[in-house]
Amino acid sequence: FGAGQSACASARLFIGALPACPPDNYVAILPHSPPKQHKGAIAVVMPRVHPPQFGLVLEGEHRAHLLGHHGLLHALLLLFLHTRKVQGTLGGVPLDHHLLRLDCVFDSLGE
Repeated sequence: FGAGQSACASARLFIGALPACPPDNYVAILPHSPPKQHKGAIAVVMPRVHPPQFGLVLEGEHRAHLLGHHGLLHALLLLFLHTRKVQGTLGGVPLDHHLLRLDCVFDSLGE
């Protein structure tokens, strides 16, 4: 890895489903909790549809349970915030990249 990069920076992004043998480090948006949760895994999950419930799974532990229609937005924001603080990238794309422009949102939160 180059200067300032770690193994977490190479986490792959999965949307909808994981491969049969997922890597140790990944970021995912899934309809349900992954069957085996790795220490380097981060996932936004939707365990229940009616009423809508979303969760954030960090390193194998459910850390947030968010209810309602805005739960997905809140879960994604928590995912982006955690990923920015720990890894700095999401699926290999820097979260301060000119296409995402999330730095202005998170810098206003007062790290």
